[in-house]
Amino acid sequence: MIDTSLTQMVVSLGFIFVLWRWGFEPVRRDNFRSDIRRIRDGLFDYMVQNNRSFDDAIYRETRETLNGMLKLSNAINFVDFFLFAYLVEKRGKKTGPSLFYQMPNSAFRDEIESVRDAASRRLLTFLLLEGVTGAFVKSAFVVLMIADKLKQTKNWAKHVGTQILPEFSALGRSHFSGRKTCEI
Repeated sequence: MIDTSLTQMVVSLGFIFVLWRWGFEPVRRDNFRSDIRRIRDGLFDYMVQNNRSFDDAIYRETRETLNGMLKLSNAINFVDFFLFAYLVEKRGKKTGPSLFYQMPNSAFRDEIESVRDAASRRLLTFLLLEGVTGAFVKSAFVVLMIADKLKQTKNWAKHVGTQILPEFSALGRSHFSGRKTCEI
């Protein structure tokens, strides 16, 4: 006979999986896509407002990158992204350096850089801080923050023990000198 608590746990996990897979996950990916489209549309608006050519190689490269993010958003996950990044670093890029790094400093370069930064931040947020992975990453951050605070507290206690307590003791000796004190 199957234990009822085990059955309840399996059913509950199945229910949570269904809610995640067909409820929350599609909304999370749609929000990511919406944010990337907003960034892409902002770049388009910048090009129109500043009478820049849409044939500009940097604009096309950046737009293709954003469109690639949109296309891969259904398939990409934390592990795939970092595996891909590792392989690109290990084997070297096949496409050569980005045209962005060859651009002279200008307002256009600053705009392209802000678009790329915004898209990169959004991608990393999507992969690392949202969803199931996000729960683990945020938990790790909390543990690291607590460990840092404990280390700071330990250092403070060591400072109190080595610096402040001797001064406090000396103050007590000078204040009570000549008076009868309770001795143990």
